[in-house]
Amino acid sequence: MIPMFKPFMADDVLSYLKPVLSYNEKGEMYIGQGEQVERFERAFQEYCGLKYAPLSLNSGTSALELALQLIGIKPGDEVITTPITCTATNSPIVLYGARPVWADVDPVTGLIDEDDVAQKITPRTKAIIAVNWGGRQPNYNKLKSYGLPVVEDAAHGPYDRKQSGTYVCWSFQAIKHLTCVDGGALYVENEVQLERGRLLRWYGLDRRSSKDFRCEQNIVEVGRMMLMLLSD
Repeated sequence: MIPMFKPFMADDVLSYLKPVLSYNEKGEMYIGQGEQVERFERAFQEYCGLKYAPLSLNSGTSALELALQLIGIKPGDEVITTPITCTATNSPIVLYGARPVWADVDPVTGLIDEDDVAQKITPRTKAIIAVNWGGRQPNYNKLKSYGLPVVEDAAHGPYDRKQSGTYVCWSFQAIKHLTCVDGGALYVENEVQLERGRLLRWYGLDRRSSKDFRCEQNIVEVGRMMLMLLSD
């Protein structure tokens, strides 16, 4: 096998990792989510020209799962999607008890066929998932015109936000355009949904509200452990 591409790591990457993995002046090491993650979110926001900072997560799969939770996908619902993708794109649909409905794909680009999506919409359809493929995007403006939430699986880029889905899911896994070894991010241009997602990515708890956030908070909506872990 001849590899077409190989991962790239900058020569100075270890200089950035050392402070994260070193003990502080108190002799403590903290490798939970901290300032480094928030710096990454702000830098990624600027790089992509986003209105708000995205939610960093432990994987692109978690981004897809969180997007479907924010939409409110439940058993019996239908989600129109594409079969030309990684298993991770569609497994969250099944995990929530919904039914994947396959749309046709463009034979040239491999992208979801926007016209066929329109033919697959039923009263049970609650969302559409489309996948960017090889740096190309389907017509998200057309997909959103159908009046349904559109989840953009942006694991294969591009980062240009001239058009996008309602919920944008990135992956920073080892073989993606931008790699953090693993990780992901979710973006939605809605402050209420972003705040809700910020809680749900850590069991429904607010890490910023109190010192003892594990014991003193009431969980209104249960979430999962989806944090990207980088130290202060």
